[in-house]
Amino acid sequence: MVISISRSRTVMTQRWFHCSDETFPRLLAGTFVYGMSNPVVVRTSSSTAHGWGARVRWLLLQYEQDLDRWLAELARKSLQLRAISELASDAGQCSIEKLCLEISTEQQALRWCHRTNVALLNWLLAQSDELIEVDDAATTHEALNSHYDSCSVLLHHVAKDWSSHAPHPPHVARILEMLDIHVPNRAGVKILVPGAGMCALALELLRRGFTVEACDSSLPMLLAVARLLGSSSASEGAPAAGPTMVHPYLAQRDNLEHSRSRLQGFVLKPADQRHLPPQDLARLSLVHAGFVAHYREAIGVFDVVVTSFFLDCVPQPLDAIRVIVDTMRPGALWLHFGPLKFAQHATSTAYSANDVVVVAEALGLTIIERSLWAEQHYLVALADEMHRSEWYTCLWLIAQKPAT
Repeated sequence: MVISISRSRTVMTQRWFHCSDETFPRLLAGTFVYGMSNPVVVRTSSSTAHGWGARVRWLLLQYEQDLDRWLAELARKSLQLRAISELASDAGQCSIEKLCLEISTEQQALRWCHRTNVALLNWLLAQSDELIEVDDAATTHEALNSHYDSCSVLLHHVAKDWSSHAPHPPHVARILEMLDIHVPNRAGVKILVPGAGMCALALELLRRGFTVEACDSSLPMLLAVARLLGSSSASEGAPAAGPTMVHPYLAQRDNLEHSRSRLQGFVLKPADQRHLPPQDLARLSLVHAGFVAHYREAIGVFDVVVTSFFLDCVPQPLDAIRVIVDTMRPGALWLHFGPLKFAQHATSTAYSANDVVVVAEALGLTIIERSLWAEQHYLVALADEMHRSEWYTCLWLIAQKPAT
């Protein structure tokens, strides 16, 4: 299968632009060819694998309907402004007419950005059967979350973890620093990363020589990681390694200084920056599963468990902590960082930072370090967003299981 992509990185980098429908095919210059042998696969259940093709089509259909809704809203906005202009002065009418022309141009640009995202989504998710390995031990029933699996959320996380503008959170550096201190010998050390998402943290651990198992409830995210890693492993002379742009904020429609700001784009990291040698990728496992159900019988398997922005994303946090402790070998470490915002699950019981610490100690862990950190914006920030609600003060915790 061949899909057209953009090789130009000068078209849009964090700026607004417009483009006609006729121009779009010319901008999508070059080709990317599927079919290379992919070194990374995602383990999931046979029932999930069987229905995945239909699920991809549904996700892309939902994203197409999103565009129709966004365009309809802009059309209503233009009609309402023109109705107001009839009551305005001559100067006011000119200003409103100019604004309506900007809206028309924004509609064209929105179509272009949406098509760019669709090209990226198709490349990441379409024909992804080659990236799936059936493992009926991968229990997924508890993990279904339609919002978390949506195309818009996936695009946000691609920008957060795989764009050239991806932030370098200080807590990741702290985790790596603590592992340097507490686990100086990395050969054969197995690390579990629940709630791995787009695997930025898991890959940093992999680059430092650890054996890493990354688990997440989102199959689209893990398949996107497998595709991105696979494309970076193409041999010399192979076609371009995938689309080069992502526009994650198209769905943002309020709290903006300028409406067109939602068209902001981010350049994806080039293949050479995504590249990991085959011997490193051999130490990486990607598992699509519900964490508690899948790991409840994995007793004493891992030397380190690292959780980042995870505990408040599971339906039953206390069950998750219990399973984390059970998976740890004697002497193993648990490093945790994240907020405790429990709005994602209506049935989830909220726990305080002190609650988490008390439960960890009650289950036999020794607290080595505990503090609260002020953390940056979770996602890549939009340039002129007027209301930024996702700044968190986070619990930082290092705990150890007794050696005997």
